[in-house]
Amino acid sequence: TEQQYNNFLDAVETIPSMRSPVEGKIVRLAFELMEDSGVRIKELLHIKKEDIDFRTRILTITNPKSEKQCKCSKWKYKDMYTRQRVLVSADILCPKCKGKGKWKKPQRITVTPRIIPKLYEYCQTLQDDDYLFPTTRQSFWTWGKAAGIKAEINIFQQKEERRIEGIFLHLFRALCSKRMV
Repeated sequence: TEQQYNNFLDAVETIPSMRSPVEGKIVRLAFELMEDSGVRIKELLHIKKEDIDFRTRILTITNPKSEKQCKCSKWKYKDMYTRQRVLVSADILCPKCKGKGKWKKPQRITVTPRIIPKLYEYCQTLQDDDYLFPTTRQSFWTWGKAAGIKAEINIFQQKEERRIEGIFLHLFRALCSKRMV
């Protein structure tokens, strides 16, 4: 619910950082940005100040999860039975893929006006090439779990590999999706 989400944000602000250079309001802003834009945690950790255009409210994700096949590469099927493809050749001098055959095409996401003022204020303290949230994925998991317990959010997710209890970071991507619908 909205109240649980606000309780979570209030709780995450109070959790001290073990070794991370960010804490409190900055961590809260990170979770708000994840919920607002639907970015994944790995994408969030690679955002630099220069990736945000405050005039148009467009956030450029320079390290997305998905990869594109490069035009310089040639691929074939691994065998007759699977649809798995293997790289046959690629140009090692290609500026996009550098011989790997795949590259990460930057994606653009709109940030809603509700967090732009806080994000802008925070970005004024950074250099253009500084990461917004210079910490680790593990730190965010720790903050999320602890804040979820403090906010008394009792949820879990069952994946094929493991069971996740409490807050999980994909929740914020799901919240963004639910809000958009």
